[in-house]
Amino acid sequence: SKYSSSPSLLSSLSYHTRLNCIEITLISKLFLKLSKMFLASHSIKNLHFKSTSHSISIVSKKHTLSLKQSLLSPPIFGKSDNLSCFSSSSSLFHSFHQKCCISSLQKKNHFVSSSQPFQFHSSSSLLNRFYSNKKNNNDNNNNNTNNDKDSNEDHVNNSLEEDNKEKNKRERIIGTWLFMCCGLIFGMIVLGGVTRLTESGLSIVDWKPIVGSIPPTSDEKWQLEFEKYKKSPEYQKLNFRMNLEEFKKIFWMEWSHRELGRFIGLAFALPLFFFATKGWVRGPLLAKCTGLLALGGFQGVLGWFMVKSGLDHSNFSESNSIPRVSQYRLAAHLMSALVLYSSVLWIAVDLTYKGSSAKLGSSQGNKLIRIGQIITAMIFTTVFSGAFVAGLDAGLIYNTFPLMGGKVVPENMYTKDPFWKNWFENDTTVQFNHRVLGISTFSAISAYYLYALQRKNWNNLSRTTRVSFHSLFAIASLQVVLGVTTLLTFVPVPLAASHQAGAVTLLTSSLFLLKLLLKTRTK
Repeated sequence: SKYSSSPSLLSSLSYHTRLNCIEITLISKLFLKLSKMFLASHSIKNLHFKSTSHSISIVSKKHTLSLKQSLLSPPIFGKSDNLSCFSSSSSLFHSFHQKCCISSLQKKNHFVSSSQPFQFHSSSSLLNRFYSNKKNNNDNNNNNTNNDKDSNEDHVNNSLEEDNKEKNKRERIIGTWLFMCCGLIFGMIVLGGVTRLTESGLSIVDWKPIVGSIPPTSDEKWQLEFEKYKKSPEYQKLNFRMNLEEFKKIFWMEWSHRELGRFIGLAFALPLFFFATKGWVRGPLLAKCTGLLALGGFQGVLGWFMVKSGLDHSNFSESNSIPRVSQYRLAAHLMSALVLYSSVLWIAVDLTYKGSSAKLGSSQGNKLIRIGQIITAMIFTTVFSGAFVAGLDAGLIYNTFPLMGGKVVPENMYTKDPFWKNWFENDTTVQFNHRVLGISTFSAISAYYLYALQRKNWNNLSRTTRVSFHSLFAIASLQVVLGVTTLLTFVPVPLAASHQAGAVTLLTSSLFLLKLLLKTRTK
């Protein structure tokens, strides 16, 4: 019906057939009942009009649409005209019978010449009949249009609903895959901490991304790996009494850490390729996932860059130096892993959680969101300082709380020159900073939690958001307890690993809560 009032169509018909407005309307209404799709699939400029004494035709390069006079009815346009569509390419004949609500034209009222373009010489009878039926035709057309419109709207709504269901299903599947990747990355971070705590990270002295996944399978190969390790600074200064069996323990720890990294790469890359091929992941989401895959590859390179710093003899030329990886590279490796983890988690929550009926006002929601962003940044900063504590083994000194050596501010905090090195290379300063940041972060989370509990905020929060606030405060409290206990017990491996896992869990809770607030805020 979009062609029935098209000026371009009417002007084209007028140009080719030299008909007046009334005659054009009669012809176009007849043709448009059958030729919507025919005209929609062709350009008006490429159509030609032909006429004979018994028919008028619209001709394109491949098809002909013809309106033929019934053999049994004298009028060219009767109430039950025979409408025929021909396909010149296949010579197939398709006959359509369409009831046309147009007055009959008497044979005497028209003149047709096969040598001239199709023309009507309308009489007053034709005009009277046309105008007398115009109102009825318009009423019928309006009713039909309204019915068609309602039917089309229902059809569109049903189609949109089905499309939304299919889209939500796909997003849930992709979100589940990303959550699984988050779990793997979480395990990778914790295993990396255990590898550091057991001093296993320097047991494999070369990096072979592909063939390195195959461990030694014979005594000769094990002995060869052990001989390589004997050349490292760690063996020569610390583990010179280590035997082959002891070496195997630290070897398997580092090998497991690297192998889990390879597995995560495959677990992310292969499904991503599958989803991209099916068209489920595309556009901005595909760009984000591709960037995260590249970040994962960079994480592996950064890990080897960190290990290499602990294998360089020039870094431990002093007699009292302890072979270990650079705390700067360790912190970069850990923070890169946290950025990767946080990004995957953020996208997964965005795809799977669609919000709730509970809505926060714009000013109210903005305030909670801004505070949540500050809390998340504080957690990142505290974890970053913890990486320097682990890199310098700073948790093995001042094993008291809350005082350090009987003082709030210990001595020997600023003994290095230049001054800024104390923040990253002085054991005492690094531990003090981590304590201050940890206490500050916990205090900020507690205040944030109390602010959210106020009636004006709490009543407007969804159930999931409320649970997230409870979880954030509970995990932060547990994390403080784990940190203090780890310090007082001289950093045992199980407690220290739990403290690191608690840090990632706290970051997870903060990010999830922040995403929920963004979803429920009204704009």
